[in-house]
Amino acid sequence: MNKKAIRNATIITIISFIISSFLLYNITNSEITDKKNETKALLNNQAVAIKNEFIIIEERLRAIKAFIIGNKGSFQDVDKVTDYILEQKNIRNMLIAPNSVVEKVYPLEENEDVLGLDLTCDKNASKDEALLAIKSKDVVFSDPYQLAQGGEAISGRLAIYLKDEQGQEYYWGIISITVNFPDIIEYVSTNFLENSNFLFSLQRKDSNGKYYTLLTNSKDLDDYTNVDFNIRNANFRFYAKPKNGWLDSSTLILYVITLMLVSIILGIIAGIFFVTRYRLIEKASRDKLTGLYNREGSLREINDRLKIGKFKHGALLLMDIDHFKSVNDTMGHPKGDEVLIETADILLRSCRSMDIVSRLGGDEFTVFFSFDKKDNFVEDKAEYIRQSMERIISDGTNEIKISSSIGISFLCQDIDNFEKLYKSADLALYESKENGRNKITIYKEED
Repeated sequence: MNKKAIRNATIITIISFIISSFLLYNITNSEITDKKNETKALLNNQAVAIKNEFIIIEERLRAIKAFIIGNKGSFQDVDKVTDYILEQKNIRNMLIAPNSVVEKVYPLEENEDVLGLDLTCDKNASKDEALLAIKSKDVVFSDPYQLAQGGEAISGRLAIYLKDEQGQEYYWGIISITVNFPDIIEYVSTNFLENSNFLFSLQRKDSNGKYYTLLTNSKDLDDYTNVDFNIRNANFRFYAKPKNGWLDSSTLILYVITLMLVSIILGIIAGIFFVTRYRLIEKASRDKLTGLYNREGSLREINDRLKIGKFKHGALLLMDIDHFKSVNDTMGHPKGDEVLIETADILLRSCRSMDIVSRLGGDEFTVFFSFDKKDNFVEDKAEYIRQSMERIISDGTNEIKISSSIGISFLCQDIDNFEKLYKSADLALYESKENGRNKITIYKEED
């Protein structure tokens, strides 16, 4: 292997290493981002599961409220609905407190101590939420608190207001459903996270706007992703991350090995890339209907030919199909497409392989000629094309005679690029149309 080959191989290796390092960085970042997004989606699902449990509590509170209002404040027959209320897993008890004082508790067993408790007095650990329920006239959920009868719980409170005979609203009392904590959350959410190998922390915002921890299996919250959600008056923040971290070491090793292999074959890939890129550019430069160059392809090819300049003379032929609109309007666009395809075939047969034949759009075609001897070469080609374009188009019912109007401009000192060639040829084409169509006009600069 000679020095140049070694140098090129070294350069390619260095470039490959740099690209591989960049790819590795981006891939690992993307992997971490994807996992964080997946974890956030999981947390959102778990938040919905928690909210659904509390929605059930709220629905049962509203059912009791409807029963009491329907019985005009009487709750003597409330036993009829207690089985429905208490069937929900983790519900500890249901309280009925006219004027805020507990008169009924279901089930009574192990809950006797709560009878006679004024839910708005200081003795009640969730007094603030009871007062908030009365003020807001809506469902309010308490912070976790210690029950007088033992254990920890969260309560949902709902104040009931009735109307007297004069239609004036008055406060009747409070109903409350108490659920075991943290059981209600562990049952639907945090147990799942634990079993799925996630570290997590569920926090709630206090009245001062600071978050405190309700449940967690980790003290360290570095690099966690989180979601916020609320249930009525309660605002929560849920943190989580995989126990093994966002990027597994075996996955990282696999990425490194893979990217090293990519570095080795990058030269081949680059070759394939450039070939494919050229083909795509070529495809994008072609008119889909006729296969000729389109406007962009024509502009590029002609300007490239002008830059190379390996010819003495050049000319641009610009052609429109006479009465093409009548073909489209009378016989339909499919027939019009046939005319365009036939026109492209006529131009290709009439021109040399080196000539740049294009369809700029609609019925507008161009041919760029480069040649060395200026002996009516372009004029003869144009006349041959004009004669070939004269024909009758028929669809079996209608017949339309078509022809072509042609304008030609030659390269010169003042006309030295595609834009100027096109503008000059367009002026000549306009003159051909003005003179009755089916004509050839060569652009001449005004003196």
